[in-house]
Amino acid sequence: MTSIFISYRRDDSRYQAHRIYEAFRRVLPRERLFMDIDSIPPGADFVETLERWVGECEVMLALIGPGWIDAADPDSGRRRLDNVFDFVRIEIREALKRGIPLVPVLLDNAPMPDATKLPDDLKSLVRRQAELVQFRTFDADVARLMRRLRVASADAAGADVPPPSDAEVKPQSASPDGPGGLPQDDREKVRLYKLAAGQGDAYAQNNLGFMYENGRGGLTQDDREAVRLYKLAADQGNADGQRNLRSRNFWKSLFY
Repeated sequence: MTSIFISYRRDDSRYQAHRIYEAFRRVLPRERLFMDIDSIPPGADFVETLERWVGECEVMLALIGPGWIDAADPDSGRRRLDNVFDFVRIEIREALKRGIPLVPVLLDNAPMPDATKLPDDLKSLVRRQAELVQFRTFDADVARLMRRLRVASADAAGADVPPPSDAEVKPQSASPDGPGGLPQDDREKVRLYKLAAGQGDAYAQNNLGFMYENGRGGLTQDDREAVRLYKLAADQGNADGQRNLRSRNFWKSLFY
């Protein structure tokens, strides 16, 4: 059973961290999730405790928001990452040393950190394949992340992760009316996506791939078909298709 460590900064991504934690709690027991430093017992050596926790996990999610790289201590004004005893630096350093899958989760358009701004023991973080989580598509993005980690299918023992609502997935133009003209019913969306995708519409190909990957709209979940559609969209220069294709192939190489 997968165990996951969620690394985050409170002043950068506290809200997102707790929402992601609660999503994983639906399919993983509490003892398989490590997140909050409040769990460190009074008087314990926090460095040893963090190293032990990271040593017990199989995957680390490093949540990176817009303020992650430059977060500073309010008293000294010193950048937190420059402190060798910084919690986040310890967590990520230990995960990199162990060589476990470490996923930078880029929140709300936060960029991948510049390697030149990272301490030497964290520089290889920039070589790890990232996942994007946006506010407007939060549930859909987290559901995709869980699927790629194979958490829902491998560890939930049949537990079902609720699909994202229509409001949480902003479809790209797959019909003549554009996004605003799409129906609310997933089955009707799939019908329109198929029509447009068959005519070579890259946005529809990417969205139809999403439907196959998540088994929505009456479709049987089919990773192969999802990848095929993402590739069709990516080959036409569709940025979402390219991102989905890269991420899908990366997770496949790690877990399949």
